[in-house]
Amino acid sequence: MQYYRLERDIELTVVDFSEQSFGNGLLLPAGPLRRSLKFLGKSGIIVINGKQNHQTDTSKWGKTYNMKLINKIAYNVCNPESHQLISDFRNKHVHAVADADNSRWFFDFIQKTGLNAELHTYAENHRFIQQEIHFSGADIILMPEENALQCQDFADRKLWALPRKAWVNSELQPILLKKLRNNSVLQNQR
Repeated sequence: MQYYRLERDIELTVVDFSEQSFGNGLLLPAGPLRRSLKFLGKSGIIVINGKQNHQTDTSKWGKTYNMKLINKIAYNVCNPESHQLISDFRNKHVHAVADADNSRWFFDFIQKTGLNAELHTYAENHRFIQQEIHFSGADIILMPEENALQCQDFADRKLWALPRKAWVNSELQPILLKKLRNNSVLQNQR
């Protein structure tokens, strides 16, 4: 909703209850919201991630669709066909590395999965160099996929990427496809 001048054929709003959600409930710059919460009742499609808190009444929003992030399998950056369950890293000496954009979800994930990892975080939008992902004695260096792919040119076999995948309620797909087809027909008629 950041770019109000863009034409909107389909509006999809994601409410992330796994984060701070609505903060203080105020609009920018006093709070984190770009639009009033009243807008949610008028939004085309609302997708909810995480468990909704009891302070938020979503019944006024209309139909909502659930989603959840699924992070169970990492792949080796030097050999992308090589996949490994994250749980297989539990008895390894792991270094988890992320920039500030990814560190919160990534380190929460590391903690929830029970990995005994040394955590390393860098500034937002950090451009990694080889020395920053070299740890003597490390069995595994695990990074969010977005960060790991920056390191492809100088990665060794210890570097593993964790992609962020989402499961979305299967009821949503036919609704989105129908809206896309309808918009495509309208575009062709112009």
